[in-house]
Amino acid sequence: MDILFIDDQPIVFRGAAAVLAEGFPGCSCTVTGTLSEAETRLTLNPPDLVILEPGLAGGDEMLRGIVTRHSRVPVLAFSLLPEQAHAPRALRGGARGFVSKGASEKDFLDAVRAVLAGRRYVSPGLGNVLAARLAVPRPQPARALLSPRELDTARALARGARLTDIARAMGVSVKTVGTYRARALAKLHLGSNAELGAAARALGLLAPAP
Repeated sequence: MDILFIDDQPIVFRGAAAVLAEGFPGCSCTVTGTLSEAETRLTLNPPDLVILEPGLAGGDEMLRGIVTRHSRVPVLAFSLLPEQAHAPRALRGGARGFVSKGASEKDFLDAVRAVLAGRRYVSPGLGNVLAARLAVPRPQPARALLSPRELDTARALARGARLTDIARAMGVSVKTVGTYRARALAKLHLGSNAELGAAARALGLLAPAP
């Protein structure tokens, strides 16, 4: 397994690389601190995973560039920035997950495993915050806010399914599924699939209604 860090803190990189070496024996970790170096590396020899510090100068641009030009390479945001304020921004920018540099080794490895497996990751703490946003008294419970198709779409996205897979299962177009997704996010006041997944798990939306 090949992992590319985009970070300007060598000590942090060495510590994270040591944790990864224990969790993934034989993995290779390299680091670069600039967008141009990262772009060259991604073009010539794409890694299995990019771990990006979004707080770098131009970090948002780096994230957008990777997501746009190297969409097959997942990105995990790994940052000292406050999670509640910056994780949603990174997730909306295309990162598959966000983990704090203050997280435990277990949580860091859990985040890496989730993203490598094609799932999205946010910490349990952030998941609780997102769930709390939906816990504000409303005229209807969160489940009742969504139409059956919107709820099915939300469940599938929360489990890591792609829009194309959902469209095929429903027998509708990808554009139609995209509309269901947009409506679900708007009704639940969320901004990304990762936020939707965390909220869905916390609120029990993944299980069909009894």
